[in-house]
Amino acid sequence: MTVRPSINPTSTPRSKSLKAFMYLRVSTPSQEVAEQAKMIRQYAEDHGIEIVGQYGDYEKRHRSDQRRSFQAMIADIEQLEPGMILVQRHDRFGTADSNELGYFLTLLKRQGVRLITVIDGTDLSRTDLVTTITNALKASQSKQEQIDKAERVLIGKRRRAVLGEYIGSKTLVYGFDLVCIGRDGIEKWRMVEDAWNLRVKYIQNHHDEYIEAERYSNETITDGNGIMADKEIRHRPAKDTSDRLFYSPSIRQERVDTLRRIFDWFDSGWTTYRIAKQLNEEANKPVYADHWYSSFIDGLLDNSVTVGRPAWNRTSQSTFRHIEGGRITDTGEELKGVYRLNDKAEWFMPTEEVFEPFIDAAVFERVQIKLMERRSSTPIRSPRSEDLWLGGLWYDGDTGEKLSGNSQGKHFRAKHPDHHHKRLTFKEAEWFISEYLCRLGQRLDTVGEAFGDNKLLERLETDRWMKELHLEYIRLDVERYLGSRLEAGINTVGSINIVLDHDDERNIILSSDSSLLEVYCAMIKEDMERDQQVVNELMDERRRLTEELMAIRKKNQYITDSYNDRILQLSTQIEAVTSAPDFLGWWQQVKEEIDLLRRQQEKIKQAIAQGGRIKKAETIRNLIERIDCNFINEPTTDGRCKGGFRAVCISVTIQSRTTNGQPIPTMTIETPSG
Repeated sequence: MTVRPSINPTSTPRSKSLKAFMYLRVSTPSQEVAEQAKMIRQYAEDHGIEIVGQYGDYEKRHRSDQRRSFQAMIADIEQLEPGMILVQRHDRFGTADSNELGYFLTLLKRQGVRLITVIDGTDLSRTDLVTTITNALKASQSKQEQIDKAERVLIGKRRRAVLGEYIGSKTLVYGFDLVCIGRDGIEKWRMVEDAWNLRVKYIQNHHDEYIEAERYSNETITDGNGIMADKEIRHRPAKDTSDRLFYSPSIRQERVDTLRRIFDWFDSGWTTYRIAKQLNEEANKPVYADHWYSSFIDGLLDNSVTVGRPAWNRTSQSTFRHIEGGRITDTGEELKGVYRLNDKAEWFMPTEEVFEPFIDAAVFERVQIKLMERRSSTPIRSPRSEDLWLGGLWYDGDTGEKLSGNSQGKHFRAKHPDHHHKRLTFKEAEWFISEYLCRLGQRLDTVGEAFGDNKLLERLETDRWMKELHLEYIRLDVERYLGSRLEAGINTVGSINIVLDHDDERNIILSSDSSLLEVYCAMIKEDMERDQQVVNELMDERRRLTEELMAIRKKNQYITDSYNDRILQLSTQIEAVTSAPDFLGWWQQVKEEIDLLRRQQEKIKQAIAQGGRIKKAETIRNLIERIDCNFINEPTTDGRCKGGFRAVCISVTIQSRTTNGQPIPTMTIETPSG
């Protein structure tokens, strides 16, 4: 949330000359910011500083691009002209690492703004050696703290998951309650969720009957300082440190019976749509919605908690560490913050049932088989509206989640709660598709010409996109080999003439009427013929040593190893002389890729000629696997954009479908402004 003072051009300036922004940050809404605000205001009062802007975020320190109030503060500097930014501590400002901290310090310095930590009065913007080293050290320590915390959290969750404990979630699985087990193994209480804002705590009396003990609801808390956004707290029963939480079949028996019927219906051949329709006709509402729908039922059918074995790590969206192959590993840059489904081998669950399941194991297994068969046989769905003819292709490049179409708003929008502001209009989407088809046609024409005149490798110098076909390393290897064997000037290889020259930087320049690949193959043939006598001598020596070793009757391990080492050395020498890279096999692969592109382009042309958006959409989805949209935040004065920023798609990365095992290179297209 951002609090800015009202700006009146005719008002007289205040007497205080020092102006500052104050910035508060905590990672989650459950943390308090009152102490931060108190310390900053006290520091400002003691030093005669006027606070002209208040900003605050509930967000992780490494997500500066997702902190809207933080971004608004950076944008407001030019207009409000503060002399400094006050934060409680170094980590409250929040950066991913020392590089990002240096970026923001440089940005502030250019605008004459200092960054002050009020807990010790340090000016982080100073450029002396001590401050520079201290900043880098603190930023690196901050990142390491986050990495260590991520590892501790993963270790704890993995341990609890193997024991079958409840790991945590916003809501409980339908048909299940949350049970608290004390150190003595006896149930202390049970929590039943009856609505999004209603949780009921039950305890057992001496007759083992459940009686209601307390009710919990949601509470919206407003920041008393007027800086932070309102936060919703979902109150739940408290547990002791030694207590453990588990899922347990609900004491609301009608929910358990409904879950049984869902499995039986699906096992007997009902679709999830028919199941949802039947439950809605019965006015049997789920806990967190007004009606049943297919995707919700899919989640219940696929959840192993129904057979007493809750699974954890089914999905990941990590930033620092994740579990892969049973081990905690570093999350690479390409996976940071990307939502992804994990293979079943990466799941963690108890080896035995933690409670007596009410779904038969055989029924559950049959249901899983049917779900897999349905997924593999589900065709690509045609758009429900002609306005959504390009739907299902677009993804957010940051989160990896699919963008949903809005036919009324004429845009595709990110569904992730932290990325709702990212939108791609239908017109922008159509422009990207049109540009893709145009460039694809140009590439095919270029490659066709290169094949026609046998100059495919040479065209790499002028058509850099062809590097995506993995030709570059072949050209370098060929040039390196020819340069080491040819002499400066005109050379004749077989019946081919080739000229070797060098530029001012001594880089090799080769020119010939034939292709470099043909020259290379001719020279390899000559070398192999010339080296045939050497090969024969090496092979004779290897044969002699082998026969001599076999003739020795009493040989120890030392003699055997000595002979084998020499035989292996000769085999390696023979292979080096007689083998060459299989460029011809690669050449055939490239031809197959080009033929595939031509066939798919012809399909597009036919679909466009036939007309109709639905037909064109189906054809394009057969050509394109997915399109990742790359957004940036740009300052704007549009009042409809929260935080003073709007997300702009500057480029897309298009990944084509694979056919017959032949991959097609990706293509990145930037907007004219990008």
